[in-house]
Amino acid sequence: MNTKDKLLKKGLEHFSEKGYEGTSLIEIAKDVGIRKSTIYSHFSNKDELFFEVLHRVNQEFLEFCTNCLENDKDSSIDEKLYILLVESIKVNQEKYQNALFWKRLRLFPPVHLKESLAEKFQVQMSPLLGMIERLFAEAMQSGEVVKSDHNSIELAMAYYTLMDGLVISILYDREQNLENRIEILWSAFKDCLFRR
Repeated sequence: MNTKDKLLKKGLEHFSEKGYEGTSLIEIAKDVGIRKSTIYSHFSNKDELFFEVLHRVNQEFLEFCTNCLENDKDSSIDEKLYILLVESIKVNQEKYQNALFWKRLRLFPPVHLKESLAEKFQVQMSPLLGMIERLFAEAMQSGEVVKSDHNSIELAMAYYTLMDGLVISILYDREQNLENRIEILWSAFKDCLFRR
């Protein structure tokens, strides 16, 4: 692993465990086994390191979701969405550090980066929302979704909010409670939208 990747790995650990404000470049450098000044060969400042960690976490999750949907071409749309929901929870349980990073970022964004984070989030997550929106559009066109007062974009946003909330639940819910919560929420969501 090269120095930049080590910095990103340790940056993720520190930002997820201590938050932006509690993270020190000196501590990251110490954990990597370099001097603080060497960090500046890779990142101009703490903000740049933070945004690169964010980008990598987002890209990793987006690639996972893309693969999940592409590998499941034969299922119905509601089954694809259910599988994506369950698998996204599993991957966030396995990559707990990423989920914790997201929780801190969403609940306690660095004040001076709040606007930039909102913009970057929209840009980086729009491909995922686009994939989900296309599934809902297809389901609406095929009649798989019952008549709704909401368009496919709004349904995609509702689904993403459900997914996001369940990912946050990983951080404080026991596994059995989380599984029950997933089943209850998905059942309610599905029953409101999809034909049986």
